[in-house]
Amino acid sequence: MALVRLLFLVIAITAVMADSGRRLTDADQGEWLGTADLAAMLNVEIASIYWLNHTGEGPPRYKIGRELRYRRSEVDECAKTRRVPVQPGP
Repeated sequence: MALVRLLFLVIAITAVMADSGRRLTDADQGEWLGTADLAAMLNVEIASIYWLNHTGEGPPRYKIGRELRYRRSEVDECAKTRRVPVQPGP
């Protein structure tokens, strides 16, 4: 069953890439994150990711089938824009 879901995911990602005019490469396949992967990477709850999506503050996302997917490179760019400058101490 998991193999079938993986196959459908690869097909769906390939279709998205075909629509954008790019070819899916091996590097692209490792670049996609699911919501749980993103939450684990950022060390936050999954609900926090959904809240960021709801408020429009989260990284760009792609709906592939019923799943949300995030590009690692776009997550990194989004994180850079949200960086809080270090305040000097007293």
